[in-house]
Amino acid sequence: VVRVFMNDGYGGDDFEEKVFAEERVSLSHLNHPNIAGVFDSGELPEGKEFIVSELVEGKSLATMLAGGSFNSLRTARIIRQTSYALSEAHQNGILHRNLRPENIVLTVSEAGIELVKLMNFGVSRGEIIEGNLAYKAPEEIEGGFSTYASDIYSLAVIAFRMLTGQMPYEFETEEELVRAQKRGLATKATSLRF
Repeated sequence: VVRVFMNDGYGGDDFEEKVFAEERVSLSHLNHPNIAGVFDSGELPEGKEFIVSELVEGKSLATMLAGGSFNSLRTARIIRQTSYALSEAHQNGILHRNLRPENIVLTVSEAGIELVKLMNFGVSRGEIIEGNLAYKAPEEIEGGFSTYASDIYSLAVIAFRMLTGQMPYEFETEEELVRAQKRGLATKATSLRF
């Protein structure tokens, strides 16, 4: 998969640009069964950034969640594999910044076992876009930087949704979501499982 970023630069400071460029280089050195490989990245002659990554055949977790919740064993297998991918990336100084069901693809290994592939590392700079707000940690919504903990928070929201078929918080605005997050869960996942 070849992605060319059409915006003319991020608009961040030089330090942020350097960190993001270094992460993309580090991605090309990762070799983990649960991470879609990145083969190359850089800048085209006209200044547009690009990234070339592995094409993964399979269904996104978002597509699978349209059918409802998952059983606890399958949820555990998927979350465990995703956490292994995040752990490998984090140990190499790489953040995902946009972890949500659309970026988790379920495929089948050569041995015929369900295999998670975490996609789209090096693509997001952590901005809030349509579809990812519900997975964002409070510090990201309030304008702070993404951290390893932010990625882990997003994974916990995904696990909650997989187990219950619902999101942990109901909200209409960013402010309402942050208030709900700070209050904590009103309904535990165990009370929503039958």
